[in-house]
Amino acid sequence: MCKVFNAFAAASLLVFWGVAVLLTACHSEEGSLTVEPFLSDGAVLQQRSSLRIKGTAAPGSLVMVSSDWDFSMSATAGMDSVWEVVLTTPQADLRRHRVVVETTKSSIVFTDVRIGEVWLAIGQALEPDATGLSCSAAVVVSDSLARFFEIDKGSSDEPLRCVSGRWRMSSPSSFNGVGQISLSFIAHLRDSLKIPVGILVATCPDAPGKSWIDVNEISDGDMMTAVNGRYDTWRTSHANCVEWLRRQSCIPLNKVDGVYDEYMCVSHADFSVWPSLEVPGLWGTSALPGFDGVVWFFKSVSIPKSWFGRRLRILTGRMGGTGMVYANQTPVGEFGLDNLGRNGCVFDVLASLNNMRHGRLDIAVRMSGTAWSGGFYGNADGSPLRVELLPDEAGSLGAKSDTSVSIGGQWNYCAVALAEADSLRMFPMPENEFMRSYRQSLAVPCDFCGAVANKMVLPLAGKAVSGVLCNVGETEDDVEALKFYMPLIIRSVRHVFDNSRLPFFFPQRGRVVPNGSDPSTMFGNGVRETQMTVANEEPGVSIVSTLDLEKYEGRVVDYARQQEVGRRLARSVLASVYGMGGADDLGPVPTGAVSWRQVVNVQFKGAGGLRVDTDIPTAFEVAGADSVFYPARALAGENSLTVFSHMVPDPRFVRYAHHDGMKPSLWNACGLPAPSFFFRVSDEKN
Repeated sequence: MCKVFNAFAAASLLVFWGVAVLLTACHSEEGSLTVEPFLSDGAVLQQRSSLRIKGTAAPGSLVMVSSDWDFSMSATAGMDSVWEVVLTTPQADLRRHRVVVETTKSSIVFTDVRIGEVWLAIGQALEPDATGLSCSAAVVVSDSLARFFEIDKGSSDEPLRCVSGRWRMSSPSSFNGVGQISLSFIAHLRDSLKIPVGILVATCPDAPGKSWIDVNEISDGDMMTAVNGRYDTWRTSHANCVEWLRRQSCIPLNKVDGVYDEYMCVSHADFSVWPSLEVPGLWGTSALPGFDGVVWFFKSVSIPKSWFGRRLRILTGRMGGTGMVYANQTPVGEFGLDNLGRNGCVFDVLASLNNMRHGRLDIAVRMSGTAWSGGFYGNADGSPLRVELLPDEAGSLGAKSDTSVSIGGQWNYCAVALAEADSLRMFPMPENEFMRSYRQSLAVPCDFCGAVANKMVLPLAGKAVSGVLCNVGETEDDVEALKFYMPLIIRSVRHVFDNSRLPFFFPQRGRVVPNGSDPSTMFGNGVRETQMTVANEEPGVSIVSTLDLEKYEGRVVDYARQQEVGRRLARSVLASVYGMGGADDLGPVPTGAVSWRQVVNVQFKGAGGLRVDTDIPTAFEVAGADSVFYPARALAGENSLTVFSHMVPDPRFVRYAHHDGMKPSLWNACGLPAPSFFFRVSDEKN
């Protein structure tokens, strides 16, 4: 049971009578002295700033906060037990600082608080989740002065009072769950600034753009009415869900193995009535928001007749939890928290089990996991989830025979038990009312306006950062909606930190391409062009081009490229925010386009000399008033680009690298690629 216990202990949410209770230091036993986890040993605080720090103590208690940099302030805990002070920080240095929080009855002493530069990373994860990948796949350097504050993932129907998370040092162990882009960014920033650097990691996989805004930034009255109405409907359903859960029976948490095996692994289980979700995928991002517990998955695949009686293996990829895999109702292998290897789990199927029941192989998976880890991660090398013949079996069939069958795509699923503090609350089968009525009611779905911001961003109010790394859009289905929400995201975050010009940096990336999909259908061009439009219209917003680093093989970007994305972000930040480097280090950024006779002149900043790679098929296109685009030639200048086509005598539109997967051909003198762009051409005035 050790593996099962660890799986649930890793959760940031404790499901208690069906209600997700946030484990923050702003809630405590009555009378106990606590400090929110933002201030703790291992913390990096923004230099020369004022930070609002909260905690709890007995109502009416006088709480004193002092430090070794001559700061001292007191506050009185209110009737709700909450106290708050404004902590001012000095200039950055390399010392371990001491901070003491005390009352007349107790004290908390922190001896490893650093003062330096702090950044915020928000949006969808800047890279595919790295949980469990081998550290040998990445360059991870231990650095006690580079630290991460991992904000607990999740959503809320209203802004939380305190942010929940934990500080961690940059080390091989912090590679799990943080990712190479963030690690690379912080390493390069630390090396250049020579002071402590921290990142507040507020990333959430597959959370759409609208979930990151503060709904108070919405000025459209009709939209606000719709948003509030959706929350009100959810709250009613949530209350009903809690009441239903209270009536269900419980078993000890250590009985999780075998939950409903006797029902799911016999022929009368009707899998066809279950809903489906996309695999690879995590259940907490869409199907079962806020759910910690036991979920069954089912997939039936057609098997070639030539495979009859032969040995197979099932490649499920990396799975975020513990449990058992079944083939044709027979267990073929367990998996645990150590299954998250680079290429995940492989389960052998004996020839005797491959009995060709109606020409199909039925695969069932019982998985115990948490809302933000439960599900299928896929294979880190981008290879598909599949059933295949063992190599010696495949060799005997000949080269022309099919040797593998994909098992990615839609899987049926059914949640059967909810994890509580020390027990499992069982859902009756087959009449599973939770699946029928309440699977979206346990926690606010991440596609609600402001739901993720309410938990992961808005509680940071009163803190201080130097800037924001933002990755929003790669999972969007509605680019027009993204055009509306992206400026609101920027304004929302700036309002949280009370800084109307807080720097924002977007890595310009296309939409995530699911395994097996055609990149040309993924609308990444709309995402990139939206980012560019916002960067040109919103002050203090920069685009960092990564066109040359994109890899359209599954959802995966290889590690060397992820490190380069982080390095490129750091290079742009150092030049733009800290004045370390020239304008060229920002990359060539297009600012507009004008027409002159039959050509288009595109202006750039940060070019320092443009270069067009003529060995790569042209990625430039122009169109007339009919909006029909034709390939175009481009001539590079110092800070401008001349684009033309004999097919378009009066160009009205110009674009570059519009289609997903195109190789970049435009670079600046520093070897940085230009981002993709789309401009409506204005007439040059004489």
